[in-house]
Amino acid sequence: MHALTRCVTSLWIVVLWGCDPGRPLAELTAPSLVVRLPRLEEQKWPESLAIYLSDGGEGCPDLSSRTEAFFNDTEVPMATAGHFKERGSFPIATPERCVSTVFVTGADEFPSNLRDEVTRIRLEEGDTTFHAEAFLVCTPRSITMTAPADGVLRSGDEVELEWQPATDVLSPGNVWLRGTGFSVQLAGSSGGTVQVEGNRLRLRIPQLPASAQGPANLQVFGHSRTGLSQPQVTRCEGFAECLFWCGTAPHPTASVPVTVQAQ
Repeated sequence: MHALTRCVTSLWIVVLWGCDPGRPLAELTAPSLVVRLPRLEEQKWPESLAIYLSDGGEGCPDLSSRTEAFFNDTEVPMATAGHFKERGSFPIATPERCVSTVFVTGADEFPSNLRDEVTRIRLEEGDTTFHAEAFLVCTPRSITMTAPADGVLRSGDEVELEWQPATDVLSPGNVWLRGTGFSVQLAGSSGGTVQVEGNRLRLRIPQLPASAQGPANLQVFGHSRTGLSQPQVTRCEGFAECLFWCGTAPHPTASVPVTVQAQ
């Protein structure tokens, strides 16, 4: 494979491997795939697609140079085989961290099918092939309030939110209600809970302080690794985990404008 030494807005495929020098793809014990597609309208960098071993190890070998990566059947060249980044050379070189193997393609070489509904990833080395597929990775996400229908929140109300695309997997964390002069946590570490039913989120408004009045934002936060939503993964073979991102990070939060009446 040929190394790329320069990267503009890009699609990356990154691999972290096991602990034996020259370990082939078949000997990875728990590789976790992260797929990062570029947000073409924003021209963000870097964008990446990654495979890594979550439990690490004492060594940091190169993944076999025979390993090939394919995005929707288009080969993505290997940029670097991976190495230890050393802290220094005196008195001895101390490994600081394992730099991943990288497959990368620049903006001028993006596959023509970059925005297909189904994103298909394939890694091959010898007789070993890993597969991953996800649905609607870069489709715009949205959230709307379906109850209360008038968008006015009062103490004790049940709130229902609808997420699109409906095929996404939702993992909400903290939920806050924030307006001028007030900030109330509705779910998360405060003890409140969010119920997930398909693409709908439900929670109940607790007793609100008297200061909670007027226009506000209902903010739903996701988790640092998976975000608020993940595209539906329809295939994950050979990997311990498959995550797909559009942009440099998963969708972190969503906000809905509301009106609050404390009493």
